[in-house]
Amino acid sequence: ESGAEIVITTTVGKVDPPHTDSMQVDLATGGTMTGLVIRNNILDRRRSVGTNGIRDGQGLKLWAADSQSISCTIENNLINAGNSSLMEGLNDANIYNNTIYGPGGLSIRCGEANTTINNMYNNLIEKMSVLDAAGGYYVNIKNHGNNIFNTNPTGQGADYPFVLDSTEVVSSTFAGLFTNPS
Repeated sequence: ESGAEIVITTTVGKVDPPHTDSMQVDLATGGTMTGLVIRNNILDRRRSVGTNGIRDGQGLKLWAADSQSISCTIENNLINAGNSSLMEGLNDANIYNNTIYGPGGLSIRCGEANTTINNMYNNLIEKMSVLDAAGGYYVNIKNHGNNIFNTNPTGQGADYPFVLDSTEVVSSTFAGLFTNPS
């Protein structure tokens, strides 16, 4: 548990083959993490190949189990999602000004804990999946706007369905923007 701001700023272009997540925070037993800031990073899953010979793992993985939570701000990052960028068990999270691309996209789920995102603004997200209603848990993205998606996430999420607001768009030309993201 922490009360001070923890700022992570780095470029991750290679990770070890046995564990292929570019950046991972897991809270499996007890406690909470507060003040986590993930800012100004390049997390690139394209540059590392897992033990099975394919690019798997997450570009960014933040996970907390039941009765744990991660309070964080994720801003100004370039994230190649690889398999996905997984967020579960977040509480009071803010997601601003990120580019999240790749086949897995952004996966916000609640398989083992509730996930609450207070603010999600000004992001370019190739694909977003909201997976909830598992075991009585929920995903709630409270406030969002000015996001651009390649695929439409509207309607995902059982308890708090995601609905695009008037400032958000789905663009079928999104993939063309990232022919050479570096």
